[in-house]
Amino acid sequence: YTLSLAALLLAGGALGDRFGARNVFVCGLSVFTAASLGCAAAHSFAALIIARMGQGVGAALMVPTSLSMLQLAFPVLEQRSRAVGWWAAKGGASMAVGKVGSEGVDE
Repeated sequence: YTLSLAALLLAGGALGDRFGARNVFVCGLSVFTAASLGCAAAHSFAALIIARMGQGVGAALMVPTSLSMLQLAFPVLEQRSRAVGWWAAKGGASMAVGKVGSEGVDE
């Protein structure tokens, strides 16, 4: 997940600039959702790894475009600053919660 997210994050932002943030966000959400279903249905470790990579691709499309859409939704600087603060706080909290339960998993 993290490798595909990091590798494609800049490309996701560029695609958002080229094709529109909303369009790329919806595409990323669709990819992430399909990959999440793939994770749930995975019957092997290899299938799970491939589905997790798909989640990273979807996230790489959603993260930069979500921030771009915030800029458009909040034209007033003070409101935008508050919205970006909440965006960052929720993102950080979700990363922390997403790691819970991974300790003690046998590889």
